[in-house]
Amino acid sequence: AYASATEMAWRKWLLFSATAIGVLVVVAGAWSLFSSSADTPVSEKIEAQEPDEKTESKKPKVSDKVAPKSPETEAIARWLPDETQLAFDFRAWRLAQYPKSKRFIDHFGFAWGETIYPMLRGFNISLEKIERVSWACTDLSAWPRDSVAVIYLRKGQDARQLESLGKTAGFSVDGNVCRLLPGDSWKQPFTVIDKRTIITGDGRLLRGLSGRKVPKFKSPTIARLFEVSEPGADFTLMVDLTAARAANWRIPNSLMDTWTQGKQPWRVAWDMPEGLGLSLFAADRTTATLTLACETETVAQQVRVAVDQLVSGGGELATAQMDTLVKFLQAGKLTTAVAQQYRFVLEKVLAASKKAKATTVDTTVSLRVDFGEGCSALPAALVDSREAIRADWLAAALVVDRQNQQRLVTGLSGYRKAEGHFPEGAVGGASLPPETRLSWIATMLPYYGHPDWHQKLQFGYRWNGSQNRPVTQRMLPEVINPALGPSSTEAGFPVTHYVGAGGVGANAARLPASDPRAGLFGLGRVTSSAEIADGASNTIAVLGVTEGVGAWAAGGDPTVRSLVNKPYVNGPDGFGSGQPDGMLVGMADGSVRFISEDVDSLLVEQLVTIAGSEAVNLALLDPRPVEPPIIPQAVPPKDDLPEDALPKDDLPEDLPEDDIFDADFPPADEHEPQISRPPLATVNVAARLADPIVQLYLEDMPLLDAVMLLSDMS
Repeated sequence: AYASATEMAWRKWLLFSATAIGVLVVVAGAWSLFSSSADTPVSEKIEAQEPDEKTESKKPKVSDKVAPKSPETEAIARWLPDETQLAFDFRAWRLAQYPKSKRFIDHFGFAWGETIYPMLRGFNISLEKIERVSWACTDLSAWPRDSVAVIYLRKGQDARQLESLGKTAGFSVDGNVCRLLPGDSWKQPFTVIDKRTIITGDGRLLRGLSGRKVPKFKSPTIARLFEVSEPGADFTLMVDLTAARAANWRIPNSLMDTWTQGKQPWRVAWDMPEGLGLSLFAADRTTATLTLACETETVAQQVRVAVDQLVSGGGELATAQMDTLVKFLQAGKLTTAVAQQYRFVLEKVLAASKKAKATTVDTTVSLRVDFGEGCSALPAALVDSREAIRADWLAAALVVDRQNQQRLVTGLSGYRKAEGHFPEGAVGGASLPPETRLSWIATMLPYYGHPDWHQKLQFGYRWNGSQNRPVTQRMLPEVINPALGPSSTEAGFPVTHYVGAGGVGANAARLPASDPRAGLFGLGRVTSSAEIADGASNTIAVLGVTEGVGAWAAGGDPTVRSLVNKPYVNGPDGFGSGQPDGMLVGMADGSVRFISEDVDSLLVEQLVTIAGSEAVNLALLDPRPVEPPIIPQAVPPKDDLPEDALPKDDLPEDLPEDDIFDADFPPADEHEPQISRPPLATVNVAARLADPIVQLYLEDMPLLDAVMLLSDMS
């Protein structure tokens, strides 16, 4: 689960649909792809066993030695290096039996292409001939190097034909000469231990295994996970999460940031455990056990509560996602066939969540899940549902992205009202270059709920100086787009996915406000309300960025960017929200709008500048079809209206100046530039005022603000 960023993004879409039990549901369902109802053949060296039902009640005991439970676990333990930080073992022959296995691996086998596939290609061994494959890695920062792999052939196969291939590697393991295969498919040394066992991997690790019978794990977490693992599983996984974090693996703790109810328990379940284990069984019924090893019993209790919350909340989420399928069909985002496959996946997740329950034994949390019968179609359904899973996750990410944008521009609106202008793009000592000063985001910290951070910053010093590092090296959740996930610069400073609009052109942020290419944010200047000739509702304040992201605390390009290369939405400049069809932007009036990737680039340029005085048609931002408007009821003719229903020409005398600006009225000074607007269609104002308002929908508005708005309207 810790490969490239692209693979990580796809796994986010996949796992979001299976939040009932997180990774467990998906992997357990995936393994049923490889299984069939046929009996498992018994080899001479490895004997498959049924899951031990008493395992949950056994008290785990950390030890430097592992007491083998069966011939199978003894064979696996024999070749696990003492330095193991990750190990997995799976029954390979079943993979070849399922006709759609190759298709599934192409989509979800993110580690297959770096580990198992090149190894089997090098030895020219097909899956049908293999009983089991084990893989152990001793340094997660060097994945997939520093590993040892063991191939156990099925009964009737003979590995001794490999003993004459290639050339010798210059050392032996238990008296068996190690060799190097010819060609470049697999460059690691190997040796044939017996007729049906091949061991290969890093030469240093192979030498360390010579003469050793029982592993003495240096990782207490791996030792504990191995002791509580269930023998006879079709798939076993053990990961030292502490080592994974130290190796900067992309542990998916931010995966559920799009799910409000599941965000906190998901982070607890990923951040607090020291190790993760998984055992899967695929026979007549598909069952799985997820094991989380914790440091203390108190931590284990907290993790158990979080897992239970994920299970119960995941079932509710699966139900809600089934309800959204109709909307996706109506919007033309899914075909009927895809929707049916996705519903099948969600139904399986929902059924599994109802049966799952976490238990705690000392410092270990276990979650046992029974997927029941008929799960062999689940992995294929996951493949067929990838479009629906992707659409579901992106829709949820868009909701959180909109909330982030709204929070940012609401803060900017409050700052403008209080200070009389918008914040400067780079803030700090005048002698410092803009790129070394603190950003406008740092200025806005009190408006985003971090007044204590703001108080600790020293604006006369560099943003990355020792005086400001205690604050600027903190992650700021308000500027993280969940579709992209948190990340940091090479120097370890958390990034922002939202930047201020600098204008049009590479040097636009350094232009005066009167320049037609200047944007709302400038380096060395501030922008007042009067300088926005286009009107606040026609001016972009904040844009999303997906590429070339920088530290949220840094002035200059990391937080103020200009339009340079077309197309501007999802184009070479890196502007976007992680959505395939467009992006969200925050406007200077405090609103949030969606801009389609098909929008005219000229319109985006007009919106990102403040002094153009262009006529802007905001309806062109998102040319996608919209729902038909509600046709108003018939109204009486003007002559039949009461006198107090007729329009009044005069404004209230006591209307504050700020409210006049916010209402988008033209400036009072006749010499100031007027906002050019497209002509309005002729409207019978009196008749429209008499229309009854049967419903008013206010999105993401606090109750108090809604009451105040209704009071103003009445």
